[in-house]
Amino acid sequence: MKCLSSIALVMLLLSWPAEARAGGPFDGEWNGSATANAGGCAPGTVTLSVRGREAVGQASFDAGIRNVNGTVIADGTFGGTLGFQQITGRFSGDRFTGTFRSFDCTWRLQLERAR
Repeated sequence: MKCLSSIALVMLLLSWPAEARAGGPFDGEWNGSATANAGGCAPGTVTLSVRGREAVGQASFDAGIRNVNGTVIADGTFGGTLGFQQITGRFSGDRFTGTFRSFDCTWRLQLERAR
């Protein structure tokens, strides 16, 4: 029975796409801020965890916490959502910059990889 469990686990791991298993150049924990470029919106804090192509995290604003979900491609381009808002941006080295729009505000995201 133990052998069957081990075989099943190996088969499951091998069935995942290679890009989901492999580490990427932007892997790690990212922290920073969201600042409104226009409008009277208060700033927020953002955390993001990147593993391969997958990015998940949270953004905290006065109005509450919103989930962040997205995809990172090999050149560092990021596309995703913050709550129901679309985010676009780019990872470069240990920095990320991006934008999203919510209500009357346009936001700029600036994150740095935690060391």
